[in-house]
Amino acid sequence: MDVVSSSSSPFLGTSASTSATSCGSDKREQRAAHGRTSRSHKVPIRLVARRLRVDCSIAGDPAGVRRAPAGWYPRAGQRWTRGRLQPWAARMDNPEPEIRVRDLGHRWGSYRAGPGNGVVSLYWATFQLPIHPVDYVIAHELAHVRVSGHGPDCWRLLGRALPECRQVKAELDEPGRRVWMGDLAS
Repeated sequence: MDVVSSSSSPFLGTSASTSATSCGSDKREQRAAHGRTSRSHKVPIRLVARRLRVDCSIAGDPAGVRRAPAGWYPRAGQRWTRGRLQPWAARMDNPEPEIRVRDLGHRWGSYRAGPGNGVVSLYWATFQLPIHPVDYVIAHELAHVRVSGHGPDCWRLLGRALPECRQVKAELDEPGRRVWMGDLAS
């Protein structure tokens, strides 16, 4: 395995560095590189043993290697969030909104009222944080299902669901400075 990037790209607080497999070093990888695999589609990056592993098809392209995590995080975050949203919605006595994981610039999350129960969007970079701050972001956005704005009613509702919400909010500032936000500049 050749390390192609020393930058850290964790998922939910784990330390995962981006690496690429030496192309052609393994018969199974050779078959996969030539499309002879049981998978219906090729995924250019995946999490293996706390490392993001880049597929041979993009390993030689530094720009592709830098872009791959920005495509992987939304898919992985979307799958992970499915299991986290329902317990928080139940705890807050909220209907479950639709959930999306996407690029939100530099905001951790947002809620938009709309058809059904609205939409909670989470910034894909949020999933580099430890689990507790991610839960805070989910609960914070769920509070907006019932209360718009950040007034006392919002904080009261959030505090009932997550009593340490103000402490976690303060803690969110520190790891937020170290999170890779998708800047693809060389």
